[in-house]
Amino acid sequence: MGETLSAQVISMGGRLVANRSGAVKAERPGRMAGIDLLQPRFESELAAGPRLWLQRWLWRRRLHAVFRHEADTALEDFGLSRDRLDRYLAQPFWRA
Repeated sequence: MGETLSAQVISMGGRLVANRSGAVKAERPGRMAGIDLLQPRFESELAAGPRLWLQRWLWRRRLHAVFRHEADTALEDFGLSRDRLDRYLAQPFWRA
């Protein structure tokens, strides 16, 4: 896991974009709106059941790996706080 944060966000299907003020934001390719890391697209695409639960588990595991050692300021760039992210990651996989 020696990848940088930007490389890991890109591998999650997003891209990092700096705005005029210098703030960095993650965006989906081809979209102007930013990614809400706590509401991944598969949540609305998959019906409840084992496939959705597996995707949630994998997504939360990847988020944990990406943001585990990042500073709180990096989380703020994505509109998150450490506490909010920790609560999200602590949820069981069957809860959205």
